[in-house]
Amino acid sequence: MRLVWLLVACSSGGTREHSLDGFLASTDFAGVTDLAAVTDLAGADVARPSDLASAKDFSSSDLGNGLDPLLSPADGTGQPCQTPGSLSECPGYAVCRFYTTTELRCDPADMSNPGIGAPCTFSHDCDLQYQCYRGFCFPFCTLGGTDCGFPDDCVDVGYTGGGNIGACRT
Repeated sequence: MRLVWLLVACSSGGTREHSLDGFLASTDFAGVTDLAAVTDLAGADVARPSDLASAKDFSSSDLGNGLDPLLSPADGTGQPCQTPGSLSECPGYAVCRFYTTTELRCDPADMSNPGIGAPCTFSHDCDLQYQCYRGFCFPFCTLGGTDCGFPDDCVDVGYTGGGNIGACRT
């Protein structure tokens, strides 16, 4: 019920480009006053509670690496690299991923992973273009850019080693 209320609240204000009007199966929530009348969210592309329940709880992470606890860092066995998301700096089927707030490491990728939004436990569960953030594979992004949609959809995950790369949150 909270999800519907949030969608109704967000949909009923703001300009059209920042509104959720029409986002869910071309449904316009702007005039909805009876939440019980909103029943068809089958076409919605949102995580189900069962998906979130199976996601790893990174908030209790004991890694102590200083990165956002919702980010699964590289496992640390790969060679150091310089650019988050780089494919050219790593041998084999691997990508340069966050390891600590100041270090990056080459991390293997799962080429059978279907990509964005796929459930994951570790970043190596994701394909090359992605990293495990909040229990799902999301792309690397440029902070303040529109790689993920709106500029605030790219989250600073705590990497301070240079550059302005983060993780998409959606």
